[in-house]
Amino acid sequence: MKHFFKNKKVLFLLKALVSVGFVVWLIYKVQWGIVWREASHIGIWFLCLHAILILLGMFFSAVKWQRMAAYRNFSLSVVESFRLYIAGSFLNNFFPSFVGGDTYRTIQLAQGKERMLTATATVVMDRASGLWVAMALSAVFAIVEWSSVIMHPLWFFLAFGCGWGIFLTFVLVWWRQPLRWLGRVVRWFIPARVGRIGEEFSAFFHPDILWSMLGWSVIFNFFGVVLANAVLFWGLGLSLSLSLTQVASVIFLTSIIASLPVSVNGIGIKEWAYYTLFGFLGVGIETAITVALINRFIQMFVSFLAVPGFIRSSLKKQAV
Repeated sequence: MKHFFKNKKVLFLLKALVSVGFVVWLIYKVQWGIVWREASHIGIWFLCLHAILILLGMFFSAVKWQRMAAYRNFSLSVVESFRLYIAGSFLNNFFPSFVGGDTYRTIQLAQGKERMLTATATVVMDRASGLWVAMALSAVFAIVEWSSVIMHPLWFFLAFGCGWGIFLTFVLVWWRQPLRWLGRVVRWFIPARVGRIGEEFSAFFHPDILWSMLGWSVIFNFFGVVLANAVLFWGLGLSLSLSLTQVASVIFLTSIIASLPVSVNGIGIKEWAYYTLFGFLGVGIETAITVALINRFIQMFVSFLAVPGFIRSSLKKQAV
């Protein structure tokens, strides 16, 4: 049974079934004529601004990753980091797992087996820092919108879980004694290589890089997530009824849910998250689904900027 669930084909099939289940549910739940009408009436300038904000968010993430790489003595420029980020986004959007883009970035950063472990830690911590900040912001804006949160048990449960998770993380990071005890115990049972993995990850908890990671993650989330989604809602005519803090109070939770590795590229589950969580704010199901789909398609469109880079790399390999 254990081998069964480790089989990549089986895992992909299970994820595909989850995506198909959510998609079928949405097909019967949503009035698609309304979705098409709303999507066709949104102004082109709102779509362009949304694409710019997505690119801006990716640029800020690239800056964060570049600084993390430099901290671990990798030679990576901001331009190259941005290029690899877009390439990773392309692979995430058009291949059956977000791991594809992360694996590509890891291989490109490592440039050989010697530093593969350090490169892996850099990419994983890049992901993890973004997740931590999203959880923290979910909890913070849930407090801002507390009067609405307490009216919806699911929203309260998710926000409370994020807040509790962040609290435990900071306890472990800043109060090092539990980590030292755990490290002493673990060393008795794990091989040296696994111990080195722990060292690679723990290096990013140093204040010299930790605050930079978290700070750039906050900036990315503000521009690439909150503002980018708010622009679409406002473009659909909700500029007066949906404030920036209301968008922020649920959008991070939708991002966290969509990133869970339980479906193929978040298909179905992302749209369900938009429908459910923005529904708590009184947003209609068709409007929420319209925003989710536009966001997905523009992210896919933006990621096509990576194609010329793939072509150049292929030509260089052929020339060699």
